[in-house]
Amino acid sequence: SASLAVSGSDDCTSRLWDTRVRGEVGCLEDAYQITAVAYANDGNAVYTGGIDNTITAWDVRTMRKSMGMKGHTDTITCLSLNPKGT
Repeated sequence: SASLAVSGSDDCTSRLWDTRVRGEVGCLEDAYQITAVAYANDGNAVYTGGIDNTITAWDVRTMRKSMGMKGHTDTITCLSLNPKGT
């Protein structure tokens, strides 16, 4: 949705924002600083990357981790999702 945004922070959180209410509507807590974020096109998932070299998928409805993707050898600094959702 165009009214939703996600941010990542050095405080080990990613925050979900809704411009309609002009504020935070959720917080995802991780063990490491978050350096990259992406919102899935369907609005049901957020992807984060951080200094632990892992990409994490989060289920926005439950606010829980749904998958971790390890294999990078350095900090994740950018995330981008295919518009087709593949």
